[in-house]
Amino acid sequence: MNNLMDTAEYRNLPLLPIHEDDVHVWLTFPDEIHDPEILTAYQDIMDKEEKEKCRRYKFEDARHACLITRALARSVLSRYTEKSPESWAFSRNTHGKPEIVTDRSTPPLRFNLSHTKGLIACAVTLGHDIGIDIENTTAKSVNLDVADRFFSPAEVKKLRSFPVSEQKNRFFDYWTLKESYVKARGKGLSFHLDQFSFLLTQNRPLGIMFDKGINDNPEAWCFFRLKPTGDHIAAVAVHKGRLHNIQMNVTKTTPLLNEEPFSCIILK
Repeated sequence: MNNLMDTAEYRNLPLLPIHEDDVHVWLTFPDEIHDPEILTAYQDIMDKEEKEKCRRYKFEDARHACLITRALARSVLSRYTEKSPESWAFSRNTHGKPEIVTDRSTPPLRFNLSHTKGLIACAVTLGHDIGIDIENTTAKSVNLDVADRFFSPAEVKKLRSFPVSEQKNRFFDYWTLKESYVKARGKGLSFHLDQFSFLLTQNRPLGIMFDKGINDNPEAWCFFRLKPTGDHIAAVAVHKGRLHNIQMNVTKTTPLLNEEPFSCIILK
């Protein structure tokens, strides 16, 4: 794809295959997208509720990120089906997590979105609960009192055992992983972050442990840590069920304009 396409052209692109053991992560860089023609095209594929949501943001950079986030979701989902970007409808569960309103022609796609300063991400699976969280590690300072409030005692102990020079990056490892899991579960603020612990041990697979109050199976989950840029860190949580191997693919895209494979560090 080399030029901006209308939605009819986009609909005629060869559909991307996605299998039950695939996770596709799409990244877009909002600071690279300012062409008025592109932004107008994004406005045209949003519904009334999405447009109103973007207008409610006080600052222009937040409105810009909202616009591109919605365009990313709509254009990405249309890469897997013949539905056009403007034809998608969405609902929210009782905790606010967005879901696709499906019909007989829609495959069981699941998706999740995250955005931070300089980067927006959309993760897609076929039929699996999924959550993604992405953070700009340069835009925020880290106060370990936040970990004391929200992390499990085991995570706090482990975090404080690292050299001070490593604690900021390790904090974001824990934070993005915990957020990705909560988003995958779709229970929002009703879920207490200190009721589960991530096991970040060198040379061992990434794991999770639950308190007795959480009815979940650690073996049913797969987690990934990503380092898309020097300024960003991300985590993906996938409810894999009985699947043994989950394959991740990362693509950089400018919605409706271009897409290309994107190489980044992926840790599992």
